[in-house]
Order: sequence, then C-alpha cells, then structure tokens
Amino acid sequence: MIHPLQETTRCRTSKPRHLLVQALEQHLHSSPGLEHLLVHKRGNHLYIAHPGSIEAPDQLDPVLRLTHIGSLRYGLSIRLHTGRWEPVPLNGTMEDVLMAAVKMFGPWLEQR
Repeated sequence: MIHPLQETTRCRTSKPRHLLVQALEQHLHSSPGLEHLLVHKRGNHLYIAHPGSIEAPDQLDPVLRLTHIGSLRYGLSIRLHTGRWEPVPLNGTMEDVLMAAVKMFGPWLEQR
C-alpha cells in the first residue's frame, strides 16, 4: 500500500505538460519529417528544439521560438549560431506562425 504522503510527493514531482506545448507538438508531428522535434515552454516563449545527442539526451538544441505577443497572437524568432535570437518579421495565430515557420525554415527543422 502506498502511503498518502508518498503519493502526494510523487504527484508533485511529475510535471504535467502545458496545453500549448501539446498543441504545438501535435501540429509539428502532423507534418512529415518533423516527428523528432520537441517543444518546451518557458515564460511567454514556446521553443521548438532538436533532441539532444545520445551522450546528452537532456541537452535540447532550440531552433525556433514562438513568443506570445498578446491575445491569440505569436511572434517568431530563429536561433543564430551565436546563441542569440533573431526576430522574424512575422506574427499571427500559433498555427499560422508555425505553418509559415515550417515553410521558411524547413531545412533547420530536418532531423540531424
């Protein structure tokens, strides 16, 4: 039998995934060749990243960032080789921004 305190502790450590993360991953994974990409959220940003290497699977390599800019609108940035984020002159709904990002930056999203 599990002690109630142990059950509470276990629930506290398992972090539920944010609904926006789930929605963005579903959109990504519905496109052929993008099933490997991962999404995570930090603040107002949703990051699209390549999974880490076999040696360091927890070290994600972010490529694109969608930023909530108000209401249901998002902006887009691409990560440069320097690690800085360069805004892309594009905004719209999450789905519209994602569709445009896949068209514009498809080679950056392909599996490595």
